Amino acid sequence: MTALSQEEILQSTRTVVQGLEALKEEHESIKGTLVNSIQGLSADESALIEEKALIVEKNLDMLRLGIEEAQVMMALAGHLQTVEAEKQKLKAQVRRLCQENAWLRDELNSTQQKLQSSGQANNRSSIRMSHAVTSRVFDLCEDLLSWFVQVAQLEEEKKHLEYINSIKKYDSDQQESERTMEQSDSRSNDHTLQDLGFGPEEDEEISAYRVLVEEWDGMIDRISSVVLLKCYCSLPPEIGVME
Repeated sequence: MTALSQEEILQSTRTVVQGLEALKEEHESIKGTLVNSIQGLSADESALIEEKALIVEKNLDMLRLGIEEAQVMMALAGHLQTVEAEKQKLKAQVRRLCQENAWLRDELNSTQQKLQSSGQANNRSSIRMSHAVTSRVFDLCEDLLSWFVQVAQLEEEKKHLEYINSIKKYDSDQQESERTMEQSDSRSNDHTLQDLGFGPEEDEEISAYRVLVEEWDGMIDRISSVVLLKCYCSLPPEIGVME
């Protein structure tokens, strides 16, 4: 005997219910006929009719019970079908959610890889930038050293001119002292400017040296300002960012 499917069972149950409904109507008709035929009969015949009516009533109760059970089975089958449909719907949703979850995982992994690659690229760029800044700082240090050497040379020249100026001042004081001594020994002239190797033609040169000293003082101040300004302007923008 082959197993019946759920749909075949439901179809058979509907057929049985229809048959039971027909039997029920037939028994109700028989019962009505028996009840109507009791009138005008003798006591024995009435008792026999009542007994038949009781049997018919009992059969009606069994038919009603069978019909109700069949209806319950059909309702239960319909409910099971609804539950099964909902179950299949939930399974489809679960599959869709699993697919979306797998897609989101792939997207997350791809995003993480991109972030890691971007971080590595940024690190390499930062290293290159740091090397460039370091090289630029070294170049600036070399420029500063060169400027400082020039400033030191100017300072030495300034000191030399100041020394010459002091000699000139000493010679001038000596000449003033000699003018007050009109009859002093002619050998005192050995300490004059001419005896030290400076003739009248050197006066203009020493005056020019004084002017140069003043100009070089201003030049040294300007060079210092220019050096600082050049160092600040030559710094690459990356240094300000790193700070």
